[in-house]
Amino acid sequence: MSVFKYIFSFILIANTVSCKYFKFKKPIDKGRIVASVGDVNLYMSDIKHLYTPKTTSSDSLIKTNMFIENWAKKQILTQKAKLNLSEEKQDELNRIVDNYKDNLFIKSYKEALVLQNIDTLVSEKSLIDFYKANKYIFKLKENIVRVKHYKFKTKSKSRSKRKRLKEIAKIRSDFYKYSIKELDSIYQDDLDFTKMQLSDSIWYSETELKQLRPIFTKALYKNNLKKGFYKELKEADDLHFIKVLELIKRGKVAPIERVAPIIKQMLLHKNKLEFINQLDNKLIKEAIKSNTYKRY
Repeated sequence: MSVFKYIFSFILIANTVSCKYFKFKKPIDKGRIVASVGDVNLYMSDIKHLYTPKTTSSDSLIKTNMFIENWAKKQILTQKAKLNLSEEKQDELNRIVDNYKDNLFIKSYKEALVLQNIDTLVSEKSLIDFYKANKYIFKLKENIVRVKHYKFKTKSKSRSKRKRLKEIAKIRSDFYKYSIKELDSIYQDDLDFTKMQLSDSIWYSETELKQLRPIFTKALYKNNLKKGFYKELKEADDLHFIKVLELIKRGKVAPIERVAPIIKQMLLHKNKLEFINQLDNKLIKEAIKSNTYKRY
């Protein structure tokens, strides 16, 4: 059969077959052309993302001109590169681009599977077991302390200076007797007390304390800190009460409360790697079983 007869026969067959077997895509209307470089066009639909309801006409014009100019530069350079680079070099670059594209798809797919299948909850037992087995990696590089801290105003608009001094004496006494939570409960309804404190359940390094409360820098660390150390610090109209509840020195193992967030991330990362490794092996086996993957 000649080529012309073959084409004619194909046309006749195509016309007799139901339209549902031949779905022709309707051309997408990209709007008018706003710029072109060689055979490549930039359409209105390509720049519509630049406009928002809040964009003024002058801003729109500036953004449009900048976008078109950058697009033109990119297209000119790309077309020049394709004309002047050897086929071997273009093939090499295309392989790099294809490989990068494949890796992006794979990465996104694996991340989606990890989110669906990895339990983000780490049991307390697994945290403790990991901590006990790997204590050597949690040695402190600087001292850490757990402190009891209370800050409040020394002046009151509604009280005399004498009365305020008596109140401060009571706060001092209460500071020794009660926890921070209890102190907050005692003074929660008093508008003349601007209370702000560091958490007494968190371990702070010297660096962290200095960042959170710069006033502590000289007042505390010129002293030889130890458990039970107490200090009152004046700062403008504020007064700080601070007491060291516990101290662990540099070179010692950090308490589990301090490193628990780090351990959790380490365990999650380990679980993620194990899942991805199992996934790779599982996909290969499934592909071989379904005859999708073949070796010749």
